[in-house]
Amino acid sequence: MSAAAFFKRMLNADGALLALARLRPRSLLARLVAGLVCALAALAIRGALSAWYGGSTGFVVMLPGVLLAALAGGRLAGFVALAGCLAGGWVLGGRGA
Repeated sequence: MSAAAFFKRMLNADGALLALARLRPRSLLARLVAGLVCALAALAIRGALSAWYGGSTGFVVMLPGVLLAALAGGRLAGFVALAGCLAGGWVLGGRGA
């Protein structure tokens, strides 16, 4: 597959999610890292957008990060991302976020 075809496929949301869902199971460490990376990315996006939306959405902004972690790394990565987003969300927005 050429580089152009690869990027064209990855820009297609359905193709990217399908490729992500078909990843082979990884090691325990890889799943933990996938969960942490997705949680940090979701927290960074929440922090960057907090000036725009205020505190009205709370944890909803971080849901795609948890879903992507679970899709890429399974239940363990999803639970790690969920815990990371909850802990980070409380730190960023206080317990009432």
